[in-house]
Amino acid sequence: MPLRKPPPASPPLKTDSSTAPPPRISLTSWLAIGGIGPPPAMAGFIRMASERKAAHRIAQAYKAAREAAAAEFEEKWPATGKRPHRQELLRLYGPGGTERKRKDEVAGDKGTRR
Repeated sequence: MPLRKPPPASPPLKTDSSTAPPPRISLTSWLAIGGIGPPPAMAGFIRMASERKAAHRIAQAYKAAREAAAAEFEEKWPATGKRPHRQELLRLYGPGGTERKRKDEVAGDKGTRR
């Protein structure tokens, strides 16, 4: 009985970037950071992280602006436990700050509605 030749070795697989799936984060890393479901590709994870960082920066800027506005308000109106009187507000902001117009109101005829 003659010996059989072994089958030829299969050619090496080509790993083009267009055919290969993108690398994914390991499942343990994904679950450790609180991920739900299958882990995303590395590019998607980097995008999500940068979006979270941007949202955090916006929140920090908003918080700083809010604290600065609160400090400015406290400077004008020290904490006395009561609201400022209308006369004080009118003196500070003027009478134009309290005038409001309805959307359907035309300048000149304040009493009538259309």
